[in-house]
Amino acid sequence: TESRRSPRVTLRVPLRVESNGSPSSAHTVIVNRHGALVLCRLACSEGISIDVWNLETGEQARFRVVLYGGEELPGLHKLGIEMLEDRPAFWGAEYEEMAAS
Repeated sequence: TESRRSPRVTLRVPLRVESNGSPSSAHTVIVNRHGALVLCRLACSEGISIDVWNLETGEQARFRVVLYGGEELPGLHKLGIEMLEDRPAFWGAEYEEMAAS
């Protein structure tokens, strides 16, 4: 089994994602401390850096797209993203509570 750096939790967090100046709405499906699986209106290539805003906490961080999983639903692309900086509070209190249980 693959070991993870932090617990994964199913959590829907509204996001704003920006790639090359193009903003888009998105939301998380699964979150861990270092990244997330998100559904996004932008199709982003693996390896690019994107700016992500958590619309619940106001936190902003830089992420790298590590997986492009294709179009999950019409107009929604599945992206695996990894945080490029250490931002422990990025996902907010709800993630912390769920990860601790």
